Amino acid sequence: MITQPVPHAKSNRAFLLTTLSVLVLISGCASVRDRASSIFGNGAPKSAIKADADRVSVLGLEEVLKKDPLLEATPVTLPAAIAFTDWPTTGGNLTNAPQNVAGDGPLNIVMRKKIGAGAQGRRAITAPPLVVGGRIYLMDSQNTVFAVN
Repeated sequence: MITQPVPHAKSNRAFLLTTLSVLVLISGCASVRDRASSIFGNGAPKSAIKADADRVSVLGLEEVLKKDPLLEATPVTLPAAIAFTDWPTTGGNLTNAPQNVAGDGPLNIVMRKKIGAGAQGRRAITAPPLVVGGRIYLMDSQNTVFAVN
């Protein structure tokens, strides 16, 4: 005997799955639980939100920095400042830690120049600029390399 599929079985199944998904999603809301407990339960809503006095900060920015009294007397020494005339690799040097870079005052913009194609759509600029021998080497989003003097 050959059975024919019920014409609306797939749409009924989709409706049932959608309805169950929505019910599961909204059941996690505190306001829905509160309303349901007041209708079916003891009448007193139980809020999932604690009072401010009971909360513990999880953000580091909300904490105040304090000096460690055990380290207060420890002297801090820095290595000698190094003048980086070249920046030949990503991060400045092979260790990606240029340490104490020498500078002679505040940093200022000395040049602005539009170079090559910018990031767009599926093309991104992934190579950082490099400085070698007084030239800045850049690569645009179409893999064209530029040297600026």
